[in-house]
Amino acid sequence: IDIVDGDSSHRNIQLLVIFIWISIYFLLSLDRTQDFYLLLEAGALSRGAILEGEIYRIFSSFFLHSSFGHVAANVLVFSALSQPILRLVDVSRYLNILFISSLSASFVTLLAHPCDLVVGASGGVFGLIGAFLAVKMARNLPGSISFVSDTYILVLVGFELLSGALNERVDIYSHIG
Repeated sequence: IDIVDGDSSHRNIQLLVIFIWISIYFLLSLDRTQDFYLLLEAGALSRGAILEGEIYRIFSSFFLHSSFGHVAANVLVFSALSQPILRLVDVSRYLNILFISSLSASFVTLLAHPCDLVVGASGGVFGLIGAFLAVKMARNLPGSISFVSDTYILVLVGFELLSGALNERVDIYSHIG
């Protein structure tokens, strides 16, 4: 793996994704009833809607969040991991990791999740965690890349998996996917 020299486009892509997540959340919040039906109408992942041919939901659910805490948690983890990963791969590979992970998470959720509505970017964010861990395990990274400690990652993954197991509103299947 060659270390990619970071430039402004790396920072811009990270900020663009964060801007889209927050903008969509606040646009939907203007309704003040960000509930099941609003999220469903906006493109949440729904097994029933997918079976009716609304395949776009496999991807659109990545941009939706159910609460401010939900979008904030994804932004925080995403921000912490994006910079080290963008130093390892170019922007197109980074976006591939993010979106393919999100799609994989959607498929696992559709196969295993008992609920009929799922939103969030956690699947893509966990894909970044997986990519980062894979690179860290395969290669000893220099400190300029690997400022995110192994302990931090393990605590984060443990917390997310535990919260998913204890909170029925968290889609642990997406995290695993």
